[in-house]
Amino acid sequence: MKKYIITVILSIGHIILFAQQKLDGTVSDTTGRPIVNVNIADGEGNVLGHTDSKGTFSFTLKRSPVSLDFRKIGYEDKRIILQRQAHILRVVMTEKLTEIEEVDVYNTGYQTLPKERSTGSFFFVSEEKLNQVPTANFMEKLDGMVPGLQFDNRTGSSELHIRGINSFYSSSTRPLIVLDNFPFEGDINTINPNDIASVSVLKDAAATSIWGARAGNGVIVLTTKQAKMKDRIQINGGANIFVTQKPRLRYRQEMSSADFMDVEKWLFEQGHYGEAIDGVENRTQVYSPLVMLLYDVKNGFSTEDDVEKSISKWKQQDYRDDLLNHYYKQALRQQYNFSVSKSSNTDSYWIGLGYDRQAGPTDVMESDRFTVRGNLSYTIHPKVTLGANLSSSLSGNHLSLSPVNFPIIPGGGRTALYPYASLIDDNGNNLIIPRNYNSLFINSLTEPRLKDWTYSPFDDLNKSQGENAINHLQGGITLKADILENLKLDLCITPNGNGRKGVAITVWILIMHVT
Repeated sequence: MKKYIITVILSIGHIILFAQQKLDGTVSDTTGRPIVNVNIADGEGNVLGHTDSKGTFSFTLKRSPVSLDFRKIGYEDKRIILQRQAHILRVVMTEKLTEIEEVDVYNTGYQTLPKERSTGSFFFVSEEKLNQVPTANFMEKLDGMVPGLQFDNRTGSSELHIRGINSFYSSSTRPLIVLDNFPFEGDINTINPNDIASVSVLKDAAATSIWGARAGNGVIVLTTKQAKMKDRIQINGGANIFVTQKPRLRYRQEMSSADFMDVEKWLFEQGHYGEAIDGVENRTQVYSPLVMLLYDVKNGFSTEDDVEKSISKWKQQDYRDDLLNHYYKQALRQQYNFSVSKSSNTDSYWIGLGYDRQAGPTDVMESDRFTVRGNLSYTIHPKVTLGANLSSSLSGNHLSLSPVNFPIIPGGGRTALYPYASLIDDNGNNLIIPRNYNSLFINSLTEPRLKDWTYSPFDDLNKSQGENAINHLQGGITLKADILENLKLDLCITPNGNGRKGVAITVWILIMHVT
C-alpha cells in the first residue's frame, strides 16, 4: 500500500513541475531587426503573450503545447514545433509582400484623384506606356498615345493641340504644360522623357475651372519620377542608340532626266518659251540649261551638235545622287540616362542625369542636350512635409540657315528644279544653279560693286551656318500640411527662367477640403 501512495505522489509532482516550465525568446526579421508586438499563441489559438519593444518575450507554460504560432500584420505567419527540452527560442519572420491592384490616378496639377472620383475628360499615360517609345523627344512619346491630341507640322516645327487645329497664332492655341504642379514656360523638347513618371491630359472645361483662362486649350500635366516609399538605394541607367538610314529620295516616282529633256524640246519647238524669254520681265523667269541652249541655237550662238553632246551628258545626271552622296548621311542618335534614389520613413530623394546627342541626317545638323533633375522630400512632422525640386537643361543646335531641301525649288516661276542639274563636279567643286533670276540677266550684271548674285547650294550651305543654345532652369519648394482631418494646406514657391528672359518667381497657396 505504501508503494502505491509514493508512486501517485511522484506522478503528481512531475505534472506540477512541468506546469512551471518557463520559455524565453526573441522574434526578428530576416535582417536581424527585432519585431515589436508579435502575437504568440499555442496550437489551439490561446494567446500566450506578445513581444516587447526589443522583440523579446517571456512567459510560463502551464501545460505542454505541441507548437507555437507567431503572427504579425505585414509578416508571414510562423509556426514553431516545440521540443521538450526547449527553453530559449529565436524566431525569424519573413516580411509579407502584398501586390495591390493598379489604380489610375489623375493629376490635375493641384491634386491627385482616382479615376472614379475625377470629373471631366481626363486621359492618363503611365510610365510603362511611355517607355514603349524609346526616343529623346518627349513629344514623340505622346504621338498616338492620347486620343484627340494632334500634332500640327504646318510651320515645320511640331505644335501640340488638344482641341483641334485652327488658324489662330500658335501661342494662343497651345495647351498649358504643368510640370510637378507648376506651369512650365520653357520648350517642352528640353524635358528629358526619361524623367517623366506619368502624364495626365485635361481636355474639357474642367481644366479651365482649375487653371483659369490659361487652360482654355487644355492642360498637359507631367509628373516626374520620385523615390519609392521605404525603398533602399536604387541605381538605374540606360543607353539607347538609334541609326536612321538616308532619306529615300527615289521612293517617289518622278520623270527621268531623258524624258524631262524630251518634253522641254517639244515645248520649245511649240514656241512655249519664246515670248517669255524675249519678254520685258524675263529676268525673273528661271530656265533650264537645255532651254537656254536651244535659245542660243535659235539665235545662232550654238549648233545642233552642241545640243546633242549636252543632252548625252545630261541624261546621265540626277541631282538626287549629289544630295545622297555629298549632303545626306545616316542619322545617329545617342541617348544616355542615369538615376539614383533612396527613401526612408522620414526622407527621400531622386536624382537623374541625361545626355542626348544627334548627328544628321545632313552633314551640317547636330544637336545635343544635357539635363539634370533632383527631387527631395523630408517629413518634418507626421502631418508636415517639406519638398524641393530643381531641374536644369542645356541644349544646343548646329544647323544651316540655308538648308538644301528636296525637291529644290529655284523660284522664278518654277516649282521644282530640273532633274538633270549637277550640284558638284567630278573634282569636288560646287556648281551654280539658277535661282529666282534668269541666267542671262545674272551674267549681264558687270558692275564690280555688286555682290555675287549666283546661287550655289553647297556653298551657301557652308557659309550660312548658325548655332542655337537654350538654357532652362526651374525649381520649387513645397510645404504640405494636414491642418485638420479634412483640411490640407499646400504652399509652393518656384523660380523658373530660360537664361534670356530672366527668372520669374511664382507663389501660390492652396487650401483644400478633402472628403
